Amino acid sequence: MILMDKSFDQEEFNLFNPAYCGFLILNSIREYQQFNKKGFPSSLVYTILPIIMTKAITDSLPRTTSTSFISWVMDNNHNFVNFDERVMGFFEVTQEAIHFLMSNNTISINEKGFISYTSKTVKKNSKIFNQSSTIKKQVSASNLFGKWMAAQESTTVYSLLGIRP
Repeated sequence: MILMDKSFDQEEFNLFNPAYCGFLILNSIREYQQFNKKGFPSSLVYTILPIIMTKAITDSLPRTTSTSFISWVMDNNHNFVNFDERVMGFFEVTQEAIHFLMSNNTISINEKGFISYTSKTVKKNSKIFNQSSTIKKQVSASNLFGKWMAAQESTTVYSLLGIRP
């Protein structure tokens, strides 16, 4: 199969499917907007998939936001060595997912670069996501990440994760 001008085998295509990756991004944006109405910073959207789709990172996530993002990153800093490279590795996958969401009028990006959830028709969870423990964990992680980001300044996130916008 061809995706993003690269050849992927069926397993890779399924893992990086723009609809699935878009759903994970959408969950983070939706949760973020529950706490911060201005919209999700577009530069931070590129940190979502590298965190949510990296098993070592999702395995270390707390169950609730009672643990702050800052303390969690500090306690798990070994998972963020060369994180900037991971972000770049997910760049095209994230771009495809954003394109998918925009082409389906699910999100919009305003002139200040904030992404908003615009379609109320996408369910927060579906039975299909209960069929795999990995998918359940990724969906839960996307929700947690959105809540965490609503309480953070972008510059703090970049600094903690060792990336530059």
